[in-house]
Amino acid sequence: MNDHPEFLNLNIIEKCIHVIPISEGWSGDLKFQLVTDQESYLLRLTEKDLLAKKKEQFKALLPLRKLGLPVSTPLDFGICQYRDQDYCYTLLSWVPGQSAGDALRGMAADSQYKLGYQAGKILKALHSIPIARQYQELNWDLYFNRKLDRNIRVSGDCVIKCVGRDKIISYIESNRHLLMERPVSFHHGDYHIGNMLVHNQQELGIIDFNRQDHGDPWEEFNRITWCAKLSPPFATGRINGYFDDVVPEAFFRLLALYIASNQLSSLPWALQFGQEQVNVMLAEIESVLSSYDNFSKFIPDWYLGEFGF
Repeated sequence: MNDHPEFLNLNIIEKCIHVIPISEGWSGDLKFQLVTDQESYLLRLTEKDLLAKKKEQFKALLPLRKLGLPVSTPLDFGICQYRDQDYCYTLLSWVPGQSAGDALRGMAADSQYKLGYQAGKILKALHSIPIARQYQELNWDLYFNRKLDRNIRVSGDCVIKCVGRDKIISYIESNRHLLMERPVSFHHGDYHIGNMLVHNQQELGIIDFNRQDHGDPWEEFNRITWCAKLSPPFATGRINGYFDDVVPEAFFRLLALYIASNQLSSLPWALQFGQEQVNVMLAEIESVLSSYDNFSKFIPDWYLGEFGF
């Protein structure tokens, strides 16, 4: 007997003891924790007109099963009904733990660093996932220069002007050449502290591959400013872990370019969500400008170098 009649033709529901709605996150998906007497799962429901996109995304995530990483892995995909409406569903493994942001606040600096180091190691492994030829042949230089041009344009057209815009653009124009001959890899797509969990105060887990895409592996660090704002040791560990403690100067120069690009697009993006989100982004831009000394340097203040214990 189905104890959750709002769901139809979704077999796992028959085994569920609890179906718990999840409200966190920015996507338009409906999300649920499915609890059986054996384990938990994550169920995502997406509008049916996005079926082709979600199916492609599911296939792209299948290699996660073989990596043995503490990440949300894909288990099943298909069509189901929820409250008399058709959805495409994605069933994923459940990653236990509390919000990394909450967990880090109560930790010593060395523990924060160690978790960040894990985040860097996990990211490096994610970037090893094989990608389709169409992505291997992506001209990253051409692609991202077009994105830079678009971000410069939309920031100029925005009704709210980006503080330090001239300094940001100056750094971009002086460093576009760094985009040449960059490799392309699998991307988590939104790799930052908001999509990380901490289990037993020492094990990091990664969730929400909903924005999965492909690009320069170093671009995946473009949201690290959100990690650094909460925990410089964590952000430092994330970089050092990725590079096995030998971080090339070129990485910092290119990271600054990617972060500069994000600042230009952040206010136009935030406007659609209201003044509160605009204020968040205004504060973020000021923080970034401060840590990079108005982009007069390329290693940010929050990077702590070789973090000793």
